[in-house]
Amino acid sequence: MDALGAGRFGKSLDRVRYWEVGANLVLDRDMNILYNILNKLSGKTGSMGGPDLTADREIEWTYVAARIGRYADSSSRVLDFGCGVGVLSFAAASLGARVLAIDLVPLQFHISYENIEFRQVDVMALDEKAERFDLVLNCSTIEHVGLGGRYGAREAADGDIEAMRKMRRLLKPAGHMLLTLPIGRDCVIHPLHRIFGEERLPQILEGFDVVESIFWRKDARNAWIRCSREEAMREVGNERYYALGCMTLKNTGPA
Repeated sequence: MDALGAGRFGKSLDRVRYWEVGANLVLDRDMNILYNILNKLSGKTGSMGGPDLTADREIEWTYVAARIGRYADSSSRVLDFGCGVGVLSFAAASLGARVLAIDLVPLQFHISYENIEFRQVDVMALDEKAERFDLVLNCSTIEHVGLGGRYGAREAADGDIEAMRKMRRLLKPAGHMLLTLPIGRDCVIHPLHRIFGEERLPQILEGFDVVESIFWRKDARNAWIRCSREEAMREVGNERYYALGCMTLKNTGPA
């Protein structure tokens, strides 16, 4: 493929919401993967320059999926916040848990589980008096809340903080949340994502105990490596990269 053909191919990919390659879904938020494909097709090497988010989903989904069974079983109610293509909803449902999968965009998965209910709804519209959960799955979603212009989100300066407070109220006393999110120096890259640092992170964690936390950053090879909280917090993020935080939280708020 010549450079002109690769360019046209790239423009068409930019208009695709997700593209299935084998069993993997490449989401629009992971466009760097597609640019890497274009580089190979055009004979170039390397990524777009500097670290990127390639393989972030492998880290986040495996962290959450591996821990669902610790906090949910066939007697549990689970909220999958920003369920996307439903990978984590399926993981929880396979354990027998009753799952409420919510997203601001229409249903993106077409596998029927009798114990998964999908709703296209804002988490702020859920009634905490009528619905309480043993476990909340909050995987790479909170960073988009309050940033209008993407995924149907409404503009709200403190939307992320408000949503975390809401989910704490939706949790049963001593219920748990499995959380993954961008970590680094505090910033907002509108309308893509927030990056949570020393200032913002404590605000969204208010009312929770951190039971476990694991941090990742990219090295010079663009490979994810485990790192300390301090190292992750020093990372300078941008539209294509940030460090990752994977956390297990316990609700310490009132019933």
